[in-house]
Amino acid sequence: MIPTKIDNRNSTDISDAYQISNSIWIDVRCPREFSKGHFTKAINIPLFSDSQHEKIGQTYKEIGQKSATEMGFKYASKSSISILKQISNLNSKNIIIYCARGGMRSKGFEKLIKNTNLSSYRIKGGYKSVRMYILESLKIKRNIIIIAGGTGTGKTALLNRMKKKGYNII
Repeated sequence: MIPTKIDNRNSTDISDAYQISNSIWIDVRCPREFSKGHFTKAINIPLFSDSQHEKIGQTYKEIGQKSATEMGFKYASKSSISILKQISNLNSKNIIIYCARGGMRSKGFEKLIKNTNLSSYRIKGGYKSVRMYILESLKIKRNIIIIAGGTGTGKTALLNRMKKKGYNII
């Protein structure tokens, strides 16, 4: 069966996804897209190779969505065993999935792992929304405190206590 409609029941906003503990972020875009930019600490488990992604795009432009979707489904079916093997090696019960715009690739990936013991969440808007969220967060005014001092004055101990209390430490 080829999915034609995207089910958004398991999709979540990026701000809510940040709150999910014990989670691993999975970027399901092709390796080329991942190398151009991705969420910090995300791992790449692509649904399609670079060449497959390119062929699907060409098919979409030249023939149409239905043919491209069928091709994508065929490619995803072939890579399902490899994907499930990679998923089984993860040390997390919660998987946060995203593709380029939160559409068919992340939904297809989610269907693929449906029968595992994992909880999956799909980012609404995909990497595009992740990127926008991060860019918007850079506009927030923050207080910055620089801690300086000689060796042995307790800077590390102070930073560790601040970190335990939830402060952001760089």
